[in-house]
Amino acid sequence: MSTTTSSFLLISEPSTYSAIAAMFSAIAAFFSYRINKKSLSSKFNDRFYDINKLIVSNPNVYEAFLKQADRSKADYFETTPVDTLHVQLKSLVYFYLNLFEEMLHVHETKLPFMNGTWKAWQHYIFKRLKHPLIKEVVLAECNLRINEQGKLEKFGAGASIFNDSLILFLVTNYEKWSGPADKRVW
Repeated sequence: MSTTTSSFLLISEPSTYSAIAAMFSAIAAFFSYRINKKSLSSKFNDRFYDINKLIVSNPNVYEAFLKQADRSKADYFETTPVDTLHVQLKSLVYFYLNLFEEMLHVHETKLPFMNGTWKAWQHYIFKRLKHPLIKEVVLAECNLRINEQGKLEKFGAGASIFNDSLILFLVTNYEKWSGPADKRVW
């Protein structure tokens, strides 16, 4: 059998086509992974940039937010009249909570490139969850309460605007975000 005939037989084998298809799939997966990684990093950077723009464009709102960090009870929205500042502060809180939910969603995908940074994201989330205004909205929106033993628990079967994964994450890690807010974090 000639070399040309044996080469032709090798190329015409179904296993050869499978190997070539696998190679192209691996190349496509590599590029998809790289694009996804850049896209997710860019999305979080955009969110942080948006928060910073809100703070810079509304310094009085952020100043009021910082002043509430010393609040001993998470009841600001429940006890203060609804006015412009009230609405702006609540909007800022929801912006943070939506960012936290997105971060958790990305982590849940178990993408290998996110494993190394997840602890840093958790630190960021837990430090901000300690703020009384954020804590108040989390407790109310997620149907959570702190029981007599100081443990966080879900009560009632009411709907939440946040997904079950975020609520489970909050309950499971409550000891990491309980306690007073650190004003130096903000």
